[in-house]
Amino acid sequence: MKNFSFISRRIILPFYFSFICFVNISYAASEVDEEISVLHEQLNKANQDSTRLSIILEISNYYLYNDLDSSFIYAKMAYKLSKSIEYKIEKAAVLLGNVYCMLDDYVSSNKYLFEAYDIARKTGNTKQYASIFNSLGTNYLVIGDYENGKKYITLAYENSYNYKSKIATTLNLGQVYMHLDDSSKVNEYFEKALGLAIKENNQNDIAKMYNRLGDFYFYYGNHSKGLLYYNKCLKMNSSNSYINMVNIHCISTTYLYLGMFNEGIKTALKADSIAEAEDFLDKRIETCFNLSCLYDSINKPDLALEYFRKHSALKDSIFNTEKAKQINFLNIKFETAQKEFQIADLEKEAKFRRLLSILYIVVGFLISSILFYMLRSYRQKNKILSLEKERISQQQEKEKLEKKRLKLELLEKDREILTNVLQISQQKEDFTNVRSEIEKILSKDNSDKVLDSFQELNTIITAKIKLSDDWEHIKIHFEKVHPDFFSRLKSEFQGLTQNDLKLCAYSKLRFSSKEISRLLNINPRSVQVSRYRLKKKMNIPEDINFDDFIEERL
Repeated sequence: MKNFSFISRRIILPFYFSFICFVNISYAASEVDEEISVLHEQLNKANQDSTRLSIILEISNYYLYNDLDSSFIYAKMAYKLSKSIEYKIEKAAVLLGNVYCMLDDYVSSNKYLFEAYDIARKTGNTKQYASIFNSLGTNYLVIGDYENGKKYITLAYENSYNYKSKIATTLNLGQVYMHLDDSSKVNEYFEKALGLAIKENNQNDIAKMYNRLGDFYFYYGNHSKGLLYYNKCLKMNSSNSYINMVNIHCISTTYLYLGMFNEGIKTALKADSIAEAEDFLDKRIETCFNLSCLYDSINKPDLALEYFRKHSALKDSIFNTEKAKQINFLNIKFETAQKEFQIADLEKEAKFRRLLSILYIVVGFLISSILFYMLRSYRQKNKILSLEKERISQQQEKEKLEKKRLKLELLEKDREILTNVLQISQQKEDFTNVRSEIEKILSKDNSDKVLDSFQELNTIITAKIKLSDDWEHIKIHFEKVHPDFFSRLKSEFQGLTQNDLKLCAYSKLRFSSKEISRLLNINPRSVQVSRYRLKKKMNIPEDINFDDFIEERL
């Protein structure tokens, strides 16, 4: 009997602890979760299916270790909802797999866990791998397939991505090697897990690891060292009453094996008191068995018998409770199946409505797309027209600037002609003055040689100041600036003389009467008379200025 109790405590219990550590739910943790009533209230208020799913998963997790039947119902509900909305399917499948594991239905558990792995693999959700592999390893270890258990827990260890998953998978690997009786590996992974807990400064996990190391040394016969680690765990005073009670129970068992029976009885009575107060029925069975063995060892058969009877009665009670739970579970399963049929019918109706809604959405989308396309085309056309108008406006502005530039160039040319003309006029005036002086000299001096020289000079100067020379020079420059002026003037007004053409050209250049008189070598009054006659000859109305007419018309 002692041997059976030892194996039960050393193999199943530690593995059970590592499993609940990994899924991040423990008896103590459930006490600090939000009140279940708050979760139900949130569920009733939730409007979106994704929000409802998250709350249902929380509720199922809450019930996992204190109301397995309720946890099963909500896990099934979460799984169906996740499939219908295609959201968090792998999480719901893992949870349902864990619930089936707690119900000892390992075939169903593996089915959902492998489904979760397949979805996580397809979606690339590698963060779920550690949870899935750890649960699969758990199932294989419980059914005695240690090689597969080692395989999947090793995969979970390799895919751990945060502290909780790392310490849980490290601890579980230690448990795997304990099953495989590889003491060096057990010690290696337990020490690694302790190192992680110390680095994280997680007091509960440190206490838990001291307890595991105590189990390790006890299992391999080093009871004194096991007791040392149990006492370290006890000094940690973990906030988890279950861990404290289990550790005290381990100390009492160690005292039993070390022959320290009185110390063992004290600690066993303390463990029994905590187990009874906290209603840890499975642990009361073990503490009663330990007390029976301890009292028998100090020759107190009455007390030994009393605690053995308590042990048997509690075993019968837990057996009946488990049996009732199994019957209740079967009833729930049957009721769930009936509800599933009803839900299936409702889902068919809902599916039809969804299809109809989708049809409406598609039609609405098509109409919206057509309207959007038409609106976009209209806007694009307007944009193109606007750009074209802008382009035309820019072109017009460019043409205006070009005209302005050409006009400025024309004015510059005109100024150049004017400058040349004035220079010629000035030269002619100078030559005229010189000729006048020469004429004066000639009139006073009768010397033959002087007379001949002056006559020759007079001939040269007279040749230079001929009007035809001035005009030819001016005409060359004028035609460069106004190439079609004379041709248009002759074609439109017949019978114009050379002097008429000159007067029109000088007017085009905006020369004043005085300037024209100098160029034509006549007085200003004669220029005005010539303008008047030319105006009549060209049939220009009297109220129109001659210069303006020439400028605008030609």
